[in-house]
Amino acid sequence: MDSKKIYINLERYKRWLSNISKICEADICFLDEAGHCKIKSYNGRKPGFKGLTPEVLQEAYKKVKKSGDTFSKNGNNNSFGTVAVPVGTWHHLRGILVAGYRNDMDAGIHVSDSTDLQDLLTEIAVFIDDEASLQHDLDSLTNELSTRYEELTLIYGVGDKLKVGENSCSAIRYIINAALLMLHSNAGILYIPELGINEILLSNTEYSKDDLVNIVSHVKRKCDITKDQIVVNTLRDFRSAGLKDKHWFKFIATPVQVKGVNKGILLILSNTLRGDYSTGDLRLLKTLSGQASVLITNDELYNNLKNFVVNFVKTMVSAIEAKDSYTRGHSERVHKISIMIARAMGLSPKEIENISWAAILHDVGKIGVSDEILTKPGRLTNEEYDLVKTHPEQGYAIMRHIEHIQDALPGILYHQESYDGKGYPKGLKGKDIPLYARIIAVADTYDAITSSRAYRPNNTHKNALKEISRVSGTQLDPEIVDVLKEICRTFPDFIREEVDEDKKD
Repeated sequence: MDSKKIYINLERYKRWLSNISKICEADICFLDEAGHCKIKSYNGRKPGFKGLTPEVLQEAYKKVKKSGDTFSKNGNNNSFGTVAVPVGTWHHLRGILVAGYRNDMDAGIHVSDSTDLQDLLTEIAVFIDDEASLQHDLDSLTNELSTRYEELTLIYGVGDKLKVGENSCSAIRYIINAALLMLHSNAGILYIPELGINEILLSNTEYSKDDLVNIVSHVKRKCDITKDQIVVNTLRDFRSAGLKDKHWFKFIATPVQVKGVNKGILLILSNTLRGDYSTGDLRLLKTLSGQASVLITNDELYNNLKNFVVNFVKTMVSAIEAKDSYTRGHSERVHKISIMIARAMGLSPKEIENISWAAILHDVGKIGVSDEILTKPGRLTNEEYDLVKTHPEQGYAIMRHIEHIQDALPGILYHQESYDGKGYPKGLKGKDIPLYARIIAVADTYDAITSSRAYRPNNTHKNALKEISRVSGTQLDPEIVDVLKEICRTFPDFIREEVDEDKKD
């Protein structure tokens, strides 16, 4: 309320009124807009005129409030007179100044002097009103700047979410939650049915998600018809939107475009007594809708790129395995076992995605090794083995230009390193070998032992684990070997069943 601006300066106003009291020998009170007395300033000679009673003050208050103008009541000689001046206007009354004086030839002021008292009170009333208005404008400007700053901070925050390539579902929830907080609302919905997006966030609302699904479907149809934003603050607006009175709530909705076409809506609603949604609120929601549109478009482009890379990788792996029928399915089996180990180790989704790429592509460099060497049934010569040992570096060289899998490249390049430092291509040792490469090495060793090769038949699961235990700490990371053993103990048939199924295909 504007009276708060006045209350801040009450002590200063009290000093002014006290001085006027003494000069005019009148008692003066300041009543707030509700008629409550906030300042009592006596003339200094007496404890106050008996005539300035609560009844007199209320009479003055009612007269001024009804007319919005000055009220005065002069008595005869030796009687009590009052002057009441409004602070503010009839439409925006901030308070009332009421002065009481003795109309007396020997004490107090003369009847003719009451006009001077009224003029003084009017000047003070105008000053108080102007000062309160200025303070109100300053506060409004401060609030507006604060709101705009919060909105900009929110928009920049959403922009940062887009820059880091965060999970799109998480970023969408961030946008809706930010809108709920900024607009002090109860529910937010992003609804794009063609893309399967129906994200709903609730905060202290009586509506269930099923209720909101029905509501948002109706509002979307309305947006599709008008092709514009919708603002509903009154029951009349609500009815014009075609909704039932018993579910009345305030809401704003704006279309969400994907590639320039309206595909859905972003809706924010409130079923509390919050203030009306403003054009500023709608502008903010439209901005957030634009950010959501960018996010969805980028996500679609990302998925298209990812699908392209996946298909490219499958083509590369198929080309490699076509060179040697004995290794058919090897990359896929190493991929599955590596993912199982990564999950058992509690790696993050991003790390699991990286090792997924590295495992499926770990042998891609063998495309540069001749078929005669890869399918040779006997022991390789030193020269032939040296050619085979180039496949990690060749795989790295082939895949290093693909931006999407940069974090997976160490797994491709170093999967043939040994834990004791006697591997290749760089002779890395222990934990200096990248984690992805150490995981792939364990999975690769297991599948190599349990799969048939041109130069030997496959071995059993039991013997494979025995051999892996033997080279643990020398060729393989013992901690990762322990993880593989724990997987086999927890799911004794899982790896073998997966491997057997792949070999049947």
